[in-house]
Amino acid sequence: AEEGFELSGSYAARLNSVATDMAKFDAARGIFFKDNKPLGKSDVLKQPDLGTAFCLVLTGAVMLYVGGVRLKYFAVLAIPAIVVLYAAVMTVPWRRVRITSFINPWSDPQGAGYQVIQSLIAVGTGGVTGVGLMEGRQKLFYLPYPYSDFIFAVIGEELGMLGALAVVAAFVVLLWRGLRASWSAPDDFGRFLAAGIT
Repeated sequence: AEEGFELSGSYAARLNSVATDMAKFDAARGIFFKDNKPLGKSDVLKQPDLGTAFCLVLTGAVMLYVGGVRLKYFAVLAIPAIVVLYAAVMTVPWRRVRITSFINPWSDPQGAGYQVIQSLIAVGTGGVTGVGLMEGRQKLFYLPYPYSDFIFAVIGEELGMLGALAVVAAFVVLLWRGLRASWSAPDDFGRFLAAGIT
């Protein structure tokens, strides 16, 4: 049987956002900012997935910046954006608990702060060189979703600080290569495609 791949809804929405923004620029020919509506972003915001909505808004902001929108417009929009973000976090109890438990997980070590504490234990156990690949113990009983949400903590335990820094360096290289592709693109379409995907 053939094996396919799975594309999560958040990534599909992000790619759709990039394609929508590029199409608007292509139609506007230089007035990328005009009539740009965050299509798809508001629908995601209505769901409980604030992280995906934030990523989509950030992607749209990058596309606007690459399209030539001046920084002063971002500065004007920053204040209402911060207010909306604060309201979106603090008015929903479980979001508020996640933020407060991230800041001080020891206030509820057996409840809301449990996952953060276990990830810190995993990273601390790894030290500089780690306990060895596939030798980590936190992923067996203590870390929820060690293959996705807490994969970085598992890497920190098994490969240590050196492995964690290698992962961070890989993301930096990916970011640099993506931006370089955007800067050296022969046309606007390629520039926005590379910047948006990166």
